[in-house]
Amino acid sequence: MQLSTIVAGAAALFSATTSASPVEARATSVNINPFALSCTATQCTWTLNYTLIPENTGAACSFVTSGGTIPTTIGTAIGPFACSPSDPNVRVRIQVVSGQYRLLISQVGSPTSNFDYFLPSSDFPGGNSYTGPSSFVAL
Repeated sequence: MQLSTIVAGAAALFSATTSASPVEARATSVNINPFALSCTATQCTWTLNYTLIPENTGAACSFVTSGGTIPTTIGTAIGPFACSPSDPNVRVRIQVVSGQYRLLISQVGSPTSNFDYFLPSSDFPGGNSYTGPSSFVAL
């Protein structure tokens, strides 16, 4: 094999590996602070602020459910939350699962990243208040 063939092949290989599209940075966790729930006789308002880590970007989000108590039927979806500033690539919702509420924050893209935090039903005494931590990290 001639040296010029080896050099040309190496140059082509180097060019192919350096011209690839960069990989999009993805969050590794989400800080929630604060998380709150307040209910009146006719509705419950869920609010939270999130920050994607390590991007250090976030938003304030809220969602209102009708009725003076929180949903308890397994499989019920609470959300999607309206967030400001809005990011079409981030979705915030809560799902009712057995004995707890799953806070799910999804960063949509390729690949999609899902971050969970489970809130036990015991943090919602009487079904119309929240007594759990106001700040936590979803992984």
